[in-house]
Amino acid sequence: MIKQDLINNGYSEEYFAAEIPERKKELAEALMNVVKESEEPW
Repeated sequence: MIKQDLINNGYSEEYFAAEIPERKKELAEALMNVVKESEEPW
């Protein structure tokens, strides 16, 4: 998913090596926020 997103945004494959770890970090943070929000009482 991350690679396809980068391709869709016009990034070259050379750029992937640097960008994919950052995107993975952002995805992990977003998922953790979803988990935290789901645990909050109404």
